[in-house]
Amino acid sequence: MLTEYVTGEYELYDLALEPYQLDSKPRAGNEQLYSELQPRLNALRACSGEDCCSAEGFPGTTPPPTDPVPGPPRMISTSPKHTATGVAPSANLTATLSEKMDPLSITNSTFKLLKLNPDGSTT
Repeated sequence: MLTEYVTGEYELYDLALEPYQLDSKPRAGNEQLYSELQPRLNALRACSGEDCCSAEGFPGTTPPPTDPVPGPPRMISTSPKHTATGVAPSANLTATLSEKMDPLSITNSTFKLLKLNPDGSTT
């Protein structure tokens, strides 16, 4: 899956090897894959309706059922808020996502809490 953001940044995931999309593949070392997927992304960006099946490279196929909330689940809210400071290590944390989740899919490897450090790194 190749995603291009309006900022010009890209994320590339191999959903067969990593279905939970935790680590984006960098462009360096994956240039051929990026160059193969970019024209498909451009075609999908320009299509609508049934034409998108052809743009994706599957002419004559029925599109898969659509997700009621397009895209991966998004974080709607957290408690404490993401800007909170001085939160006790024993505090209960909650997260509300944009769609209902299968509880069995939420594990230590699919859902992580990270602290964003001032230098941009995470802990």
